[in-house]
Amino acid sequence: MKYGGFVVDKTLACKALLEESSNAVRISLPRRFGKSFNLSVIAQFFNPITTLDDCTAGVEPPDFAAAYRRRREMFSGSLLQEMHSDFFDRHFAAIPVIHLNFKARPVSSHDECSVVERKPRGDPRHLKHKAWRKYESLRRTYFAMDAKFVDDADQWEERSDLACALFDKLSEFVAAQHGGEYIILIDEYDTPLRKALDTD
Repeated sequence: MKYGGFVVDKTLACKALLEESSNAVRISLPRRFGKSFNLSVIAQFFNPITTLDDCTAGVEPPDFAAAYRRRREMFSGSLLQEMHSDFFDRHFAAIPVIHLNFKARPVSSHDECSVVERKPRGDPRHLKHKAWRKYESLRRTYFAMDAKFVDDADQWEERSDLACALFDKLSEFVAAQHGGEYIILIDEYDTPLRKALDTD
């Protein structure tokens, strides 16, 4: 690490995650134990280079090769590269990642404890895909319902179904664009609930 600092190498978490047999993994370490850093490392390692956040602004056409080199340099000399070079070369910047962080969601009551609005990173030219259109339609419906919250059991059931459908369609869109394999990371997943419970 530059400037004489120290960093704990978490890159082996990338291999452990991908080789996990379960479709869903919950990291339940104590607070301040580096869970968010783990997820950031995983996202940076797997996520493909895109025009939205990896290439120099204003440069046309985007220099994807330079962006790729910069990203790879971040992992130069890491435990993952040194110990599992085949895995490193095969999977680096090769699997799309949707990285959600619920910590930023302002919550002061149970009424406000709902899904965070977030869109996948990717090339805007693909946004006419049918799964994306379905996702956008569901998202608008969900947040319209959220905006005029009604304390009604039927509405809550419909709202819950919509929230599940949002993730389903978002996943379908990403899978279609990138050949089927993708990773969804949800950081601070329990923060809105804890904030609501602390307030109510």
